[in-house]
Amino acid sequence: FWELQKVMWTTNAGLVESHAWDSRPPSWPVLRRGINFWGKDHRQIYLIGNPLIWWSSTAAIAVYVAVKGLAVLRWQRGYKDYSVTTFKRFDYEIGSSVLGWAFHYFPFFLMQRQLFLHHYFPALYFAIITLCQVYDFVTARFGGIGLKERPVIGQAGTVVFLAASAVVFTIYAPLAYGNAWTQDECKMVKLFDTWDWDCNNFHTSYAQYSPIEGAPQTTIGSDAASSPAAVPGPANPQADNPKDDVFVTPQPAAQAPIVGTEEKIEYRDESGNLLNDEQVKELEGRVSFKTRYETRTRLVDQMGNEIHDGIWEPDTEGVAGTIAEGENPPTGGVPETRAKEVPASVAVGDDVEKEKSVERSDAGSARPESSAGEATKKA
Repeated sequence: FWELQKVMWTTNAGLVESHAWDSRPPSWPVLRRGINFWGKDHRQIYLIGNPLIWWSSTAAIAVYVAVKGLAVLRWQRGYKDYSVTTFKRFDYEIGSSVLGWAFHYFPFFLMQRQLFLHHYFPALYFAIITLCQVYDFVTARFGGIGLKERPVIGQAGTVVFLAASAVVFTIYAPLAYGNAWTQDECKMVKLFDTWDWDCNNFHTSYAQYSPIEGAPQTTIGSDAASSPAAVPGPANPQADNPKDDVFVTPQPAAQAPIVGTEEKIEYRDESGNLLNDEQVKELEGRVSFKTRYETRTRLVDQMGNEIHDGIWEPDTEGVAGTIAEGENPPTGGVPETRAKEVPASVAVGDDVEKEKSVERSDAGSARPESSAGEATKKA
C-alpha cells in the first residue's frame, strides 16, 4: 500500500510544466477560474461549477471553523458549551465532514505539479455535505432562534434554495453543453474577469446560428409534387419452366442426440452360457476367469437405435453397451439350443482341463487382440 502511494506521489510530482488553464488550490473554494475544453462554430465548453452551490458550501466550511474557534475560546474561559448535547453533536458530526474536506484539499498545497479546478471535486463533495448539516442544525436543531419551532420556514428555505440552484444551472448550461448563446447573455453572467471564457466567440443573436449540419430536412408543397414519378425498371427475366430450374440444396441428414454411453462385461461358462451376477458371485474364489473375446462399444439413442459416426441407424436388437463378439470355442458350430442343454461345470479340475484344451486347439492360429489385453480377472 505505502509503495503504491509513494509511486503515485512521485509520478504526480514530476508533472511540473505549466499549462494554459491550470490553477492553484487557494483559488478553488472561491471558484476563481475554470477550465476551457472546446470551442468551435461560435460555441464553447468551459468547466465552471454552479456558483450558488459552490460558494454556499465554502461559506458552510467557514461557519463551522468560526463556531469551532469561538467554542474553543469559550471553553478556555470556563464556559460549558460542550455540556449541551446538541452543540456536542454539531461539533462531532459537522467536524467529521470538515475533516474529510481538509484531507482532500490541503495536500494539494504540497504539490508543485500541474493542478486544475477538477482536483477540488472530491473536497467539494464534503463541503456540500457540510452545507446540508449546517442548514439542518440551524433550522431544526438549535433552539432560541425560533426556526426550530417553525419547521415550515426551514422547509420553504430548502425549496427556494433548490429552485435557485436549478435556475443558476440553466443560466450556465450553454457552457456545459456547448449550446447556442449570445454575447449579451454571456457578458451579463460573467461576474469576474478571471472567468476567462471569451464572450466574443458567440453570435450576437440566436438567429445567426445555422441548423446543425446533416440534419434531415422535409420538403413540403409543390416541390414534392413536382418530383418525377418513379419509373419502374425492367422486369426480371423469367425461365420458360421455373420448375425445371429449381435446384434444392441437399440438407444433411438429421442427427439424433446422443443421450449417453454404456459399457457391459458379459461372463460366460465354458459352454457359452451367460452367467448372471448371482452366479458370478457364487463362483468367485472357485474358478478363474480369462478374457477370450474382443469387445466393442455400441452407441444407441433413447429409442435403442445404434449410432455410427454420429448418425443413427435402426437396430432391431436394441442392445446397448459392450457385448462379446466372435465364436465361443467350446461350442463352435453347435446350435444354441443344444449348447444350452449342456449343464455348466463349475469344478476347478474340469475348468483347468477345458482351458488347456482351448489353448491347444488355438495354438498356431491367429486370434483377435482383446481390448483389455490378456489380463486375467480374479474375483
